[in-house]
Amino acid sequence: IGKGPSLSLIVLDDEVLRFDCFGHKEGHFHISLTTFYDTKKDRMFFFENSVEEQIQRTYFELTNSLDYYLQRNKSKKIRHFKIDKSLLETALKEACRKMREFHNLVPDLQ
Repeated sequence: IGKGPSLSLIVLDDEVLRFDCFGHKEGHFHISLTTFYDTKKDRMFFFENSVEEQIQRTYFELTNSLDYYLQRNKSKKIRHFKIDKSLLETALKEACRKMREFHNLVPDLQ
């Protein structure tokens, strides 16, 4: 639907969060909440305009707000799932590096 790097957080085979870093007016993220609304209503647009800023915001949200999002998931198992913060940090740095690489290597995204 959009053009740009995305990152999904999968917990127990369920997509809990997805960050679509599509740039100005297009970048947004999805949160799987306890409500059963259409996924378009679970979409929150980034205030950040550039893809790079949106990648930085993705990193921030996953390192600072992940527990908050997990606690609001519809699945009790996900609400009680414990994230290893050191493993998350390592994986997240690599994922953000790959998102930047993807954005810089695909001519249509420039």
